[in-house]
Amino acid sequence: MDVDDTWYRKGPDGELIPSARNGTGLRWQARWRDPSGHQRKKSFARKGDADKHLAAVMTAMNRGAYIDPAAGRILLRVYAVQWLGSHTADPSSRLAMQTSLNRILDGLGDYQLARLQPTVIRGWLGDLSKRLAASTIQTTFGMLSSILSAAVDDELIVRNPCRSRSVSPPAREQQKIVPWTAGQVAAVATAIDPPWGAAVLTAAALGLRLGELLGLAAEDVDWLRRTVHVRRQVKQLRRDGRLAQCFALPKRQKTRDIPMSALASEILAGHVAAHPPAAVTLPWGDVDGKPATARLLFTRGSQSPHRQVFYERIWKPALTGAGMTASGPQDKVSPHALRHYAASSWLAGGANIRDVAEYLGHDDPGFTLRVYGHMMPSAADRLRSAMDAALADCAADVPPQGAGVQKRQVN
Repeated sequence: MDVDDTWYRKGPDGELIPSARNGTGLRWQARWRDPSGHQRKKSFARKGDADKHLAAVMTAMNRGAYIDPAAGRILLRVYAVQWLGSHTADPSSRLAMQTSLNRILDGLGDYQLARLQPTVIRGWLGDLSKRLAASTIQTTFGMLSSILSAAVDDELIVRNPCRSRSVSPPAREQQKIVPWTAGQVAAVATAIDPPWGAAVLTAAALGLRLGELLGLAAEDVDWLRRTVHVRRQVKQLRRDGRLAQCFALPKRQKTRDIPMSALASEILAGHVAAHPPAAVTLPWGDVDGKPATARLLFTRGSQSPHRQVFYERIWKPALTGAGMTASGPQDKVSPHALRHYAASSWLAGGANIRDVAEYLGHDDPGFTLRVYGHMMPSAADRLRSAMDAALADCAADVPPQGAGVQKRQVN
């Protein structure tokens, strides 16, 4: 290991003679041999910087943490495609990942991994902020960080620039969810095509996602124990430009059991009596998966409707019929609003956040708390309810006090 002055060379008598490069280019060149024995070099304008670099190289080699500078020359575009190909994900998740990856590659794909400095990442985030929502940028930034963390693990770069303290995506705007009222749920259930009224009330009573509602089968309902087993969903895929469907496990591959109220049980039983379940066969997991059959409770004819068909031909007309607009925040006008209604009803009734997280299929109760915590009864609300209950017992036999109070005040 040494530092060479490239502007001068030693003459026959050891004197310094200007070299052919004298006065041009970076003057000081750090040279070393890597653990494999290959000669490496890097040039600097100042000797002190070259010395520091050599010291860092020696420290890294002593720790076993040395990374070949040439390894980071691979383009992000090349490495990211390899990274995505190494992931096992269901088709719909892979489609979403590809969309985020395209956003990354459009701006950064032609950079070498080693050239992705915090300054570059900050500039890219600034460009995205001019045209994308904060939530979309956070998702895209998260994928880029995952890719570069993998590059660190593969010993292609020393550190992940996305984890620099000077780099951060725009903060997501926190908007509190305002759940539908019971009147709104009833209005939509009344206005929707008759076979789907029970579907609206079932989703509102169980907190089901749309795919889970469409995938709910007769064999999933335990009438005796008043429990619904969420075992599958109907997923919509796009292959060769065409819509397709398949059965799959619920989101995050997580099945769950949800307690069913007596009234919800009666509503669902009435629907089954009027509209017997239809046996629907779809591939499992992907469009070319093994066929699976389930006796679905909510169908369009003898088939499960595509989500877009359901939304455009069944759901939107019901919103209009209920006097509600189909435009606005997605969580306010989509069938997902019924899921929020279930969560708010459970919390208002005193259910604890862990149980609600389990019923909704969330992995982390903390996430449930962040989304729905504002719907929980406050300490003041609980105090008022407790005092009302206490006063109801002690005031039951006390005659009305209004007249007596007024008389005493006059005297």
